Amino acid sequence: MRKEGAMGDKFVNGLCRVLGGFSLVGLLVGMAGGPAVQAQVKPIELSYASYIGETALHSEQARLWAKEVEKRTNGRVKVTKWAFGGAICGGAEQIGCIARGLADIGYAAPSYAPAELRLATLTEMVYLSDVPGADIKARVELYDSFPALREEFRAAGLEVLTFHPTAVFMLGVSKRRPVNTSSDLKGIKSHAYGIIADVMTRVGMTPVAIPIGDVYESLSRGVIDGCSAPLWYMVSGKFYEVTGTIVDPGLGTYASPILAMSKTKYDSLPDDVKKVIEELRREQVLPEVKALMALEEETAGRLKKDAPHLKYLRFSEKARAAWREAARPDELVEKLIKDREARSPQAREFYKRYEELVRKYEPEMKQVYRSPLEELQAKTID
Repeated sequence: MRKEGAMGDKFVNGLCRVLGGFSLVGLLVGMAGGPAVQAQVKPIELSYASYIGETALHSEQARLWAKEVEKRTNGRVKVTKWAFGGAICGGAEQIGCIARGLADIGYAAPSYAPAELRLATLTEMVYLSDVPGADIKARVELYDSFPALREEFRAAGLEVLTFHPTAVFMLGVSKRRPVNTSSDLKGIKSHAYGIIADVMTRVGMTPVAIPIGDVYESLSRGVIDGCSAPLWYMVSGKFYEVTGTIVDPGLGTYASPILAMSKTKYDSLPDDVKKVIEELRREQVLPEVKALMALEEETAGRLKKDAPHLKYLRFSEKARAAWREAARPDELVEKLIKDREARSPQAREFYKRYEELVRKYEPEMKQVYRSPLEELQAKTID
């Protein structure tokens, strides 16, 4: 039996309200556009696996995706088995586990497989946008309009069901390391992966590649001084218990987690079920971003209540500019593009199109998302 805390229950109930009308509209549109998916005696049963916790944002969104698919197929498709916290595979192995069918669907991070997902990981770029959702809408559009992106996922044995939105990057710093200016972050050893690790190295920090599941213990034992995660995960992973300061250095959004299905399983599905899945991937971006905003607001309230010791800081424009100058993101982009062009000749064209789409969708997403640091009255530092 799954247990939910007050925070999880409130989030799920809120997201269900967001998706409620959306579900009915989607079903009616599907019925109007073609024959309704007919019920059958034995449903198509799917299994799910994730290396993150059961109450994390993307775990809850996976459950609601499952409910939505079940509704739109009149009960024909159901997720009946759930595994969380790396019970089947860890983060680095997750993509291969789904591809091999150890789970039919699951949460995965393309950044663990940059050699296979060369275009997908090009979208994990810092200093591009601080508006969650704009990057997701861009990825969804490219999945439909840039064939090479879908082809590389399928070559890796995956079909993307949805691109999950992520919040703005935050840096949690141990209680042992007081932070009052941006210079105080120099020399800090912090959990990091992907492009964030490159940035940390260039600004004078020391990135440490450890699984997210080991961060809490590593912080508490002093193995590391900091961690990189969105604000909501500071609560989900209980990092707030072993940190004293949470900092927004202005890197924006960068990760591109996905809910994916084994290509073999997807190819075996009836065409009408595939159509439901395709429509859902395009339609659920906005509800998921609204759910992210709701959870971030709830997270702020939870932190004010349960972690009054925490200090919240955000870089001034001067400090952001200094870090950006040191990080040299344009140089990082160019390096990534050149690394990928040998096997993905369209890499440069793809990244240019991605940038354009992010800019296109930022105004729309700005109407939905507001930083929780405003509620937490973060102090601006140089």
